[in-house]
Amino acid sequence: MKKVYILASILISTAAFAQPVLEQNNVGAVAGDSYIYSRIVWDGNSGPIGADQTWDYSTIVTTTTTALDFVSPSTCPSPSSFPTATVVSNYANQQYVYHEFTNSVYDNVGMYAGGVDIPYTDSERILTFPFTMGDSYVDPFGGAFVSGGVTFVRSGNVTVTADGYGTLILPNATITNVLRVKVSEDYGDAIGGVEAYHYNTDIYMFYKPGVNTPVLSLTHYAQGGNVTNYGNYIDDVSLIVEENKTEKLSVYPNPFSTSFIVKTNANDEKIEVFDVFGNLVSTVEIKDENNTEVYLQDKEAGIYIVRISSSTGIREMKLIKE
Repeated sequence: MKKVYILASILISTAAFAQPVLEQNNVGAVAGDSYIYSRIVWDGNSGPIGADQTWDYSTIVTTTTTALDFVSPSTCPSPSSFPTATVVSNYANQQYVYHEFTNSVYDNVGMYAGGVDIPYTDSERILTFPFTMGDSYVDPFGGAFVSGGVTFVRSGNVTVTADGYGTLILPNATITNVLRVKVSEDYGDAIGGVEAYHYNTDIYMFYKPGVNTPVLSLTHYAQGGNVTNYGNYIDDVSLIVEENKTEKLSVYPNPFSTSFIVKTNANDEKIEVFDVFGNLVSTVEIKDENNTEVYLQDKEAGIYIVRISSSTGIREMKLIKE
């Protein structure tokens, strides 16, 4: 079981990256995966397509942060409505999206939000495995659900295309070997055979093999005359690296009770600790590159974000205080 906030060691080495290929074993989410997502306002510029691209979103501004936890379907609302789901993405206990991962496909089988179950009798195919640059398909999806005492029938199509790969630059990381997947949804909700609502979305999902959710997603959403552009990116340790350096970093134990240790061979400068709301709770100057202890014995139990600034850049990670 993979948990992003548990880190034993990171080794960053020089490597030549081939065209990325997505497989179930390198992007398939499992219960226990956990991330902190930064929400952004996106200007609608999706950037270039094709091979060996650079997508520079280093200046995007974070508006809020939220937890994204992948959990067992049995722990979520109405699990019987989604019998094929293998894992659920829980967005801050407000929205639940039910997923089915197999060796060959990644499907969305429905969602729960606002007290409403929306199960898909024809699931929405998000990825087929393996998936790489130039792969594309169209898949129908839909199902019936009840909201406000009214029965709606949802139907439409999703078009999925891997339209580029290369380097992604975020405010907190430069990430190589990224595959961009464009997911275009065109669907409607009908009452008694008459469409009441129609939706069009374009979602650009940037996948880094080895990370079980997109490291960045950019969404253009249109319903009627309402148009919204927004995005989310991961603010986690597995991304805050420069892959063309040689560096070793260990942070332990995780979880911790009163303190944790930072061990590195880099020329680091300082450690900053933030709570999940972005408040700075501790700053420690690194004086011994082999062993720096950070004490948080007077802080409440919960999740903390550790930011390590050094000559090689900035790395961030999530630790749990018991």
